[in-house]
Order: sequence, then structure tokens, then C-alpha cells
Amino acid sequence: MTLDVRLLFCHLICLASLCQAANAETLLRWRFTEGDSWLITVDQHTTTATSGAGKPSEVDVAMQMRLSWGINSVDSEGTAQITQKIERFAVAMKSGAAEPIKYASDSDFKPSGSAASIAAAVSPVIGAEFTVTMTNRGVIREVNLSEAAVEAFSAIESPGLKNLFSAEGVRQLFSQAAVELPEAAVVTGSNWTASSATASPLGTLKHDRTYTVAANEVVDGKTLERIELSGDLAVESSEQTAGKSKLVDQALSGKMLFDTEAGRLVTCQSTQAFTTERPYREFKIKVVTTAETKMTISPQ
Repeated sequence: MTLDVRLLFCHLICLASLCQAANAETLLRWRFTEGDSWLITVDQHTTTATSGAGKPSEVDVAMQMRLSWGINSVDSEGTAQITQKIERFAVAMKSGAAEPIKYASDSDFKPSGSAASIAAAVSPVIGAEFTVTMTNRGVIREVNLSEAAVEAFSAIESPGLKNLFSAEGVRQLFSQAAVELPEAAVVTGSNWTASSATASPLGTLKHDRTYTVAANEVVDGKTLERIELSGDLAVESSEQTAGKSKLVDQALSGKMLFDTEAGRLVTCQSTQAFTTERPYREFKIKVVTTAETKMTISPQ
């Protein structure tokens, strides 16, 4: 059989073109347009199982927060001034055989008991506005609370809710949607890292995350950049936390879908699991926490 050199040459050219297309560089950037508005929905499901002394217990918490983004202005470098407003907050908690606690800020039913306490803390912050300055790489430069937001947030008595609705809590929440994108263009297999630190009862939580560009994913006929997430969690103890709970195991995984054509994150979902232990008399109390978080961003 005679080998057609010209045909072989054509095949090689086609193969090279396919490889080049598969590894085409993509610059990941937010694309803000003045006047645009987006809706961000954050759903988080957390389970906490405790064992080691007495009867094992489990707490199940489902939370949803809905926020709106309004793009006020965009400078020549693509940095945007964004007004964010808390539109809705809902939570459902269940612990053992106790009556579940449910609250939703847009419910027509009047809350009672523990739900009423949550309503008293949360109601003032619904509709509260704050302004965020964010670059087209997702770097958050500044978070400013409006006077009404400062007043509403300062009135919250619950430590957990107060932290969630503080300026730092807002910044951390924003960071989930505004993960810092790499400066250089990426191809399949590219990765970059990001680190953050958060105060907690355990001490300072240090998060080291790795983002890896995977094969594209088609959703509703649209090709999106798929970015895999992995990471490590470490605890830096202080004098106040020394000798208390310690982190003994952890795992983080997830993925993001980024629309390069629209210039925005479409969805981000992650699962963070960690186990802590602390001494109690002759026992060792073990707490296993798993938090599944999903965030979606859509135009309004």
C-alpha cells in the first residue's frame, strides 16, 4: 500500500490545530457594565455530629442568603463600584428530637420562640446596603457599610449572626463570589493558589486553596470554564485557644463554572469537612462538621 505523504501531512496539520484549540489560552476576567444588576443566591447545608461523652448528637442547619448586586460605575481598568443589598435570609435548624427552628425573612407567618429571636436580629439588616470596590480579577479593595447598615448590624446580639453580617463577614461572603483570578491567561491544567485567614473559637483558621482549570463544561448549550477546587485547612492556636479543641482532620473539594463570554462566575460549589477533638474529664469529645455550599449568580 502506498503512503500518501500529502494526506499524512494534512492529518498532522489538523492534529496540531486540534491540540492548539484544546489548549487555547483564556484570560479569566470579570466584565462589569454600569447599570447591570445580578442576583446572588448562597445555599449552605451544615451538619455537626458530636460524640465521645454521653449520647451522640447531631445538629443540621440549612441556610440561604439572597443578595442583589448593582453595578454603580466602572473605571478604565475594569474596577467596579458595586452596591450589594441583602434581599432574603432563611434558616432551618434541627437538633435531635427537638422541634425544628425555621425562619424566612419573606415569610407571611409570624415567627415564635427561637425563630422570633432570629427574626429580631435579622429583620433590621434585610434591605441594608453596602458598597464594594472590586477589580476585574475579583480582588476586593474596599467594603463600605451604609449608615443604615452600620446601625442595623451593630444592633445584632447573636455572636454568630453578628459575625456573618459584619464588614469582615460581608467581605468573606463576597470573596466566595469574587475569587481572585490569576493575572496570566490559563489553559487546561493551569492552576493558581490563594490563602486567607479567619478568626474562630479554635484559633486562626488558615485556608490554602488551589484552583485548577479542567476541561470545559457545557451547561444549557453554553460552554463554560470548569475550575476544580481543593485545599487545606490549618489552625494557628493562641493563648486563649491553647489546650482546647484541636483540628485532627480536614478536606476541601469543589468546582466553579466561569462564563468567559459574559465575564462572570456562574456557580461555585464546595464541600468542606473537618474534625476536631477536645479533652473533657476522662473523655475525648469528637466533633465532625461538614458544610456544603453552593452559590449561583444570574442577571436580574
